[in-house]
Amino acid sequence: MPAPEPAPPRPLADQAALLALTMGDACGIGPETLVRAVAAGATGRALVVGDVAVMRRAVAQCGLRLPVARLDSPADALTAPPDCLAVWQPPGLLERCPGLANLAMGQIHADAGRAAALCIVAAPGLALRGEVAAIVTAPTHKAALAAAGVPFPGHTELLQALAGGAPVRMMLANDELRVVLVTPHVGRRRAMDLLVSGGVLQTRRTAHRSAAAWGQTAP
Repeated sequence: MPAPEPAPPRPLADQAALLALTMGDACGIGPETLVRAVAAGATGRALVVGDVAVMRRAVAQCGLRLPVARLDSPADALTAPPDCLAVWQPPGLLERCPGLANLAMGQIHADAGRAAALCIVAAPGLALRGEVAAIVTAPTHKAALAAAGVPFPGHTELLQALAGGAPVRMMLANDELRVVLVTPHVGRRRAMDLLVSGGVLQTRRTAHRSAAAWGQTAP
């Protein structure tokens, strides 16, 4: 899968607080998680990379009074009303994944997996072009991704491919603790194969480098 073409960064004076939130699996908890977070003001300024109809369904299912605004371009998020859910639909999403909002909730659908992957692929380009400060990915379903023919089991591996295959690790973090995983989400037998000294060392190096980049003086 081709990586997004980098472009000269745009000034982030306005975009500094703008996040791109990927929709996740349309039949899962991703859309619900996003609309509840936006309604609670937990995301700050943000745009959803996803399907407008799916997000409207999520708002209705949650019983929220949250207007949904369809953006013609990601830049329109900067002028969207602050009390709305701003949604940008990546090019080709509706054509390749029609009728997402009509799919049954709680079921595995190839179109839902395909749409989730398309949104993940579209989001990093926004960050590379300086249109957003960061991306946040909502939950996907590994079986739906596989049904869609996506050659990656989840976010971590897909984002790694978009980054050109650079070593990456997943971190679980809160205010008190940060945990960096040596292995991705795989079965226990496969995890044991991956627990080799080289992988542990690479994890430590990646964790140290990232923590230092985030301002920790003695990670």
